[in-house]
Amino acid sequence: MKPLRIAYLIVTLISIALVFKYARTSGAGLSPSPDPDVVSPSPEVEEGGAVEAFNPQPAPDPFRYEAPTYGPEVPRVISPVDFDGDGLDDYTDILLGAKAEAERHPLYYNESYEGGYPPDDIGVCTDLVWRAFRDAGYNLKEMLDRDIELYPSEYLLWPEDYFNPDLDFRRVARLEIFFARYCEPLTTDTSLIEEWQPGDIVIYDGHIGIVSDIRRPDGLPYLIHNSDELLTGKMEEDALDSREILAHYRFDASRIPEEVLIPWELEQTVS
Repeated sequence: MKPLRIAYLIVTLISIALVFKYARTSGAGLSPSPDPDVVSPSPEVEEGGAVEAFNPQPAPDPFRYEAPTYGPEVPRVISPVDFDGDGLDDYTDILLGAKAEAERHPLYYNESYEGGYPPDDIGVCTDLVWRAFRDAGYNLKEMLDRDIELYPSEYLLWPEDYFNPDLDFRRVARLEIFFARYCEPLTTDTSLIEEWQPGDIVIYDGHIGIVSDIRRPDGLPYLIHNSDELLTGKMEEDALDSREILAHYRFDASRIPEEVLIPWELEQTVS
């Protein structure tokens, strides 16, 4: 009896194996796992047709810009002017120019240079501003120099004051006069959060910065600035109300006389 039982067990195991083999080859039961080394053939495409499964989305608009917001949403003010014709309004251009300067984070070093312009890796608070305006297509240095040339009495800070084209555009006091003459003056009340818009100019005692598009939880935006006393070590930080605000402006190219409105030439370089 024992040999017969062994033979019966062997026959049973063979039968079970044959059943599983038949199920796999006939497509019944569990589907075999795909071989990771085998690439499935692409579906055939008739001439003039398209693969329905391959439906790429259009590339994003290169000029589209969406502001990051930590705090509440605040309606965005858009400039009607696109001075450099890049598809971005002036306020967005000024903002992005300031943010790019913050990303570069040039060394804060206060020194004068022949020709006025410091190297790209060096800057002070006023350098961030003219570089931001450069990204919007404006030559802030030449505009200020021209306005001083045409209206020198407007820029005298004291009776014995003198002008220096290599320094004037890097002095907060000179820029403040220019912006007061041609920009839209706005509130200095930081509780009116809707009045503080990305790209706005903020003047302090001996300091200047650009309003950020990032807002803290109560809605007040960050400040983009360069200083030897950065609160966080970053040039874009929660510092708008960290000191007394003397003035708040919004640039408006339509207010500037044609003889003063000077574009940044693309071939112009700064060493």
